[in-house]
Order: sequence, then structure tokens, then C-alpha cells
Amino acid sequence: MTDTTAHDPARARHENARAAGVALEWVLRDTGAEASLRALADRKEENQ
Repeated sequence: MTDTTAHDPARARHENARAAGVALEWVLRDTGAEASLRALADRKEENQ
């Protein structure tokens, strides 16, 4: 597969941001923080 990001800085930034988001999602899920953040968000919605 050819690296199309080498000559397209905007695409490279997009791909890097997507990869960072995926990595963060994995960390949150693996540490149990995802459930805690969802619970906090649910409580915030209930209080509004």
C-alpha cells in the first residue's frame, strides 16, 4: 500500500488525529475510565 500522507499534510494530520483517538479509546476502555466517564456524562444530563 502506498503512503498517500507523505505529500498531503492535511491528510497526514487527519490520520494522526484518528489514530490518536483510537488509541485514547483503547486506553479508556482498558482502564475502566470509559464507563466512569459515561456515568458522569449521564449524571450531568440528568442534572440539567
